Amino acid sequence: ASGQYGLNNFHLYSSPDALTWTELTPNNTKTTGTNIDANVVEGEQTLTITIANVNIAAGMLIQNAAGTTTYGTVKTVLTTTTFTCTVTVQIPANTALTFKFAEPYTEAGNIITISSYLAAASYVKIQLIESKFNSKIYKVKLLDGMNKNRNYFMIAEELERNYKFMENVDE
Repeated sequence: ASGQYGLNNFHLYSSPDALTWTELTPNNTKTTGTNIDANVVEGEQTLTITIANVNIAAGMLIQNAAGTTTYGTVKTVLTTTTFTCTVTVQIPANTALTFKFAEPYTEAGNIITISSYLAAASYVKIQLIESKFNSKIYKVKLLDGMNKNRNYFMIAEELERNYKFMENVDE
């Protein structure tokens, strides 16, 4: 079962209330800020923005507001306005910036790590439909969200290890 997630087309969704679902994509991890009155030169540098932003996290790309130039990445969050960054293209003074994850989640060794911020008590909901290949892979159905009723395939071993199976009381 190792490394099989990449063979299956899947999406991750989060919900604060189990009613409204949002797919985790680079564009919905976006947040903004404007750097202060100074150029930020290439290298390991400190970037300071004018207004505090609690949604900026380590690993985020730093881009211009249009998303056409990538200046570098956030290395460390020092405060809500100050960050240590790896700058690969000089950031001009007073530039409106966009911060976002290139990949809001990663997979390695069948473990999915969500890079973007998820609020406490976020929800995930799936429905097992049928098993394939001697119950090694399950076909699952999303029950909510913009892709409601779409089918996906997941590895049984990972489902059993990471999710609690429950009886469906609605049927």
